[in-house]
Amino acid sequence: MSYPSPEELERITGGRFTIERIVETGGMGAVYLGTHATLGSRVAVKVLSADIGTSEISRARFRREASLAANLSHPNIVPVFEYDVTGGIAYLVMPFIEGQSLAAILAAGGALPFDKVQELVQQIGNALEFAHARGIVHRDVKPQNILFEEATCRWLLTDFGVAHVVEVSPEQEITGTGASIGTPRYMAPEQRGHADTADARSDLYSFAAVVHEALTGKAFDPAGGIETLTRELARHYPELPDATRRALIKPLATDRASRPPSVSAWMALIRSAPGRRMGNLTAIIAVSVALVAVWWILGRPGAPRTRIDTRNQTVAVLPFWITGDSSGGNLDSVLPQAFVWQLSNLPGQRVVNLTGRTQSGAIDSLVAIARSAGAAVALAGQAAVHGRNVSISVQLHDVQSGILAGADTAGPLDSLHSLVSGLVISTFGTRMAEEQTGIFNPSLPHGMPAVTAYFRGERAFRSGDYEVALGSFNRTIELDSTFAPAYFKRMLALIIARPTRAGTDLGSAVQAAREYSEQLDPVSRKLLDGYVKLIDTGDPELAEQVFQEITTTSSSAVDAWFALGLLRFHFGPLLGRPLKDAQIAFEEAARLDRKFAAPLLYLITLALAEGNDREARDYMQRYLALDSTSSRARLVAAGDTLIFRPALAYRVLASLRDRPTDFLEDLAFVASEFGRTATEREFGLRALDALWDRAASPGERARAFRMRMAALLGSGRYTSARTFLKTAQKKGVPSSETDAWTVLAWVTPLYPLTDRARVVAAARRLSRSTDVTARWLSARFTGDRRPFDELADTVLTSSSRRLRESLELDLQAVEALSRGDTAVALEIWHKAQRRFTIETVPFGLVASLWPMRLQRIVAAAAGHMTDTVLETSRSFVHIASFVDQAALPLILPLRAASALQAGDTITALNSYQALLNLLSDPQAEARFIRLDAEQRYQELLGSAR
Repeated sequence: MSYPSPEELERITGGRFTIERIVETGGMGAVYLGTHATLGSRVAVKVLSADIGTSEISRARFRREASLAANLSHPNIVPVFEYDVTGGIAYLVMPFIEGQSLAAILAAGGALPFDKVQELVQQIGNALEFAHARGIVHRDVKPQNILFEEATCRWLLTDFGVAHVVEVSPEQEITGTGASIGTPRYMAPEQRGHADTADARSDLYSFAAVVHEALTGKAFDPAGGIETLTRELARHYPELPDATRRALIKPLATDRASRPPSVSAWMALIRSAPGRRMGNLTAIIAVSVALVAVWWILGRPGAPRTRIDTRNQTVAVLPFWITGDSSGGNLDSVLPQAFVWQLSNLPGQRVVNLTGRTQSGAIDSLVAIARSAGAAVALAGQAAVHGRNVSISVQLHDVQSGILAGADTAGPLDSLHSLVSGLVISTFGTRMAEEQTGIFNPSLPHGMPAVTAYFRGERAFRSGDYEVALGSFNRTIELDSTFAPAYFKRMLALIIARPTRAGTDLGSAVQAAREYSEQLDPVSRKLLDGYVKLIDTGDPELAEQVFQEITTTSSSAVDAWFALGLLRFHFGPLLGRPLKDAQIAFEEAARLDRKFAAPLLYLITLALAEGNDREARDYMQRYLALDSTSSRARLVAAGDTLIFRPALAYRVLASLRDRPTDFLEDLAFVASEFGRTATEREFGLRALDALWDRAASPGERARAFRMRMAALLGSGRYTSARTFLKTAQKKGVPSSETDAWTVLAWVTPLYPLTDRARVVAAARRLSRSTDVTARWLSARFTGDRRPFDELADTVLTSSSRRLRESLELDLQAVEALSRGDTAVALEIWHKAQRRFTIETVPFGLVASLWPMRLQRIVAAAAGHMTDTVLETSRSFVHIASFVDQAALPLILPLRAASALQAGDTITALNSYQALLNLLSDPQAEARFIRLDAEQRYQELLGSAR
């Protein structure tokens, strides 16, 4: 049949939905993807076959059965929001489920794991039992009508459009007789040609057929009989006792009298069978793992604040008291179901729907029922209908102590779901955000879909699933482009998950903060202001002050503590701050939210840097308990093997070729920065080898070349570095990168990588580049500043313009030094190091301004300025940029010598020890550096004894 176009369906539905496209067609009709015009929530609009809209009897049956479907309020049944027949077109509007059908899952991967089938049986079984208890038979249970919603890990039963009421009534004729309704493969024998005879046992037959297919991965075929089906089950699960297999097959009996009388009886039969079981199939169905419940009244100013782990609460939705004329809309069923659905859409919420199990009555009795169902909080409410308008009031009851709070709203009846969304956001959503952030009454995005996406992103970010977090934050921005925090959370997820590719998102985050921050709560606005100061002005000290102010005035603001730790971790060395300051901030963030994975990631690294292996292993175990699948989790697991189980290190090293790029980059960085032994640093070099071999695009080759060159120079492998430069030019590394290193090694005290003639040619090419670093290098080598001065602002980004300011000061310092004015040169270099291009520091060539810090150390050492050498060299003790390590063989001897002049033997010993660790296999001039360090280190040890 032909179906209406999206534009036609928009007109048919009165413009309430924006219809995007048809997503599926089948025997029962077509499904369209749409968006609610005012709420922004995604919906599925199902247009049924044409004969329904053209026959009066069919239209009556459709309205009757759609009304029944709309009143099925269960967490594992896809609800019907609205239905109608207009212009001969019958349609249903349902929420759009983000996920796949069971049919698609089985087609892609075959049989499901046993535990997944357990969940399927439990959730869909309870949904069918719920419908059957209300006299409604589905009649078309099949894999295509069972959906898996990935965000909430729920199995959902859909398409009750062909259900009918079992009890005989005067309207019985409109259900039709003598027809087969269902799908032949899964249809019970009694359904074929006799649709009116279908009952709960018919649905049970179909469901058992679906379960058999899920267990075996083989399309269900009843032709072979019970014995064949049992043998197929035995082949896939030989460990199952015969009694369990017989229990699973029992509903597939041809004679329905031989089947269990109900779905619950079948589940009880499976549960009672010996051996491996399907679990507690009669437990109350619950969605996901958690819920927020205790909220506004405990969070108001002046009230005592207690952090509650909202991920361990359960809410029960109780019957609503309805007054006024709802025009047959069954508001007493539809309204509670709307709350169930909206609450279930919020991630991490456990919802128990008691509206179908209890009747209206004394609130104390209803709360007691909620308590017996395992709920901590009960949601009760009332609604009053006034013509086409409705007012709704809800109350939250702590099942132990009483009422927690209440809220109310009012508006048109046809905006019911919008009204419910507002109540859910202002109560549960706000408290959830408070518990996550530690901020009183924090800002949220506009609209339930955006709130849901944001919470999913927050949940994924906290648990270490950064890829999911990125997708959810992108979805939040798509739904509410004015919500600035989503831009920054996306930025943080990128910094952690893809540090070499995060820079492009910083600009959009800053722009969003500028445009929309006034809409935020004061603490969120202040937090974003700190990020803006860090990114836009490049001033880590100023940003640190902002974050510290927040943690002082709002001590439970977990995001502010994490931001403070992140800043101190990455930029503390540049500010002369000890890493202990970062550790304190991360420990507080981890204490405030014990399910926040990211702080633990940094605490692992800091514990290793301090040589505290026991603490590092404890943090590793805590991290892996929260996140066991991301690239960072794989890095933690690999680190545990490499450091604490070195006998198994070969397994990790053998797998490097197959590891993702992010993993290799992370391993190389951590090994370079915190490798305590030559062996640990060697792991990083092996990761860089794999990264180099894999590089395909020019950008990948340039990044892999930069990292490997810095590591070779940092380990004193100068001959290998010179050879690597020649190899890189042949492999296709962009000449802009090789030219930059050629000149950089010449104009700084690094080991020269080639002869002067090639340096001259490279400097000439760099002078024509539009890159600010390239022109600075050319000016450094030739002394001709004109190409650098002539670089137009129009070809530079804001971060490049900031870098140019520092590079300009460097050229001034070099000129002062050439005049013999060392003091002025040192002061200019010190001034140059106050601002940074934040987004490019970790993997930039000179963004950490290390050449200026190196020059300042060398000049100060020549002038015997001990304090200046020690102060500036401290910024290299833990590298801020990956490239910083290239200068360590030059800096550490100067730091050790200055420490001795100052009488600081411990710092001198530590510096020589670090140098020997770096130069485990030196080449060329680095051999002499190592020999000298060994001699001085032994002399110091001897004198210390």
